[in-house]
Amino acid sequence: MNDHHVSDLKINGQGTAPGCKYNLVRINGGGKIDGDIVCDECLVNGSGDVAGAVQCNRMNVNGNAKIKGAVRAENMTVQGHASVGGDVQSGDLTVRGHAIFGGAFSGGKVHILGNTEIAQKMDAGEVKIAGACKTGGDLNAEKFRSTGQFTVGGLLSADTIDIQLSWVKSTAKEVGGETITARMGLKGLSAIRSVFTSTTNAPRFEASVIEGNDITLERTKADTVRGHNVTLGAGCSIGVVEYSGTLKKTGAVNIGQERKV
Repeated sequence: MNDHHVSDLKINGQGTAPGCKYNLVRINGGGKIDGDIVCDECLVNGSGDVAGAVQCNRMNVNGNAKIKGAVRAENMTVQGHASVGGDVQSGDLTVRGHAIFGGAFSGGKVHILGNTEIAQKMDAGEVKIAGACKTGGDLNAEKFRSTGQFTVGGLLSADTIDIQLSWVKSTAKEVGGETITARMGLKGLSAIRSVFTSTTNAPRFEASVIEGNDITLERTKADTVRGHNVTLGAGCSIGVVEYSGTLKKTGAVNIGQERKV
C-alpha cells in the first residue's frame, strides 16, 4: 500500500486512535484502536487492542494483541500473544508464541512452533506443527506434518499425513488421506525410555476412524482402520482392520477383528 496520502499510526506510550486506513501501524506502548483498520503493515510490540477487524499485508505480534473482529493478512507472525475474535485468513502463518482464534482459519503455509487454538476449522495448503495445535472442527490440508502435539475436533484430512509422536498424546476424531503415517519420533523414543514417563503418559495417537490408501501406524489406538496396504507396529490397539491389499504386523499389536475386503 504505497499511498502517499495515507499516514502512519505510531503509538509509543498510551494512546487511542480511530479505525481508519493507514500505511504503517506500530504499537510500542499501550494502544487502542476504535474500529476497523486497513494497512500495509501492522506491528504490535507492546499491547494493542483493536475494536474491529484488521486487513493488512503483514502482521507481526511481538507483544500482546487483542482483535475483536476478523484478520485478513498476506503474512501473519505471532511471537507474543494474539487473540482474534473472528475468522483469520493469512497466506502464511507462523506462531512462535500463543495464538487464539475465535473463528475459523484459512490460508496457505502454517508453521506452529508455539501454541495455537482455533475454535472452528482450519483449511490450509501445508501445516507443520512443532509445538501444539488445537482445532474445534476439521483440519484440511494438502500436506500435514506434526512433530509436536495436536487435537483435531473433527476430520484430519490431507493427501500426506506424517505424524511423529513426540509428546504425551495427539488426537483426531477421524483421519482421512492418501498416505498416513503415525510413528515414534526421536523425542517420543526419549520419553518412552525415561523413568519419569509412565505407560499412560507415553506418546501415542488416538482416532475413532483412520482411512487411507497406504497406512503405517505405531502406538495408535483406533476403533477402525481402513485402507489398501496397512502396516501396524508396536503399541497399536485397533478394534477393526479392513484392508484390500496387505496387512503387516511389525510389533506387539492388539487387533479385535481383521477383514480383507
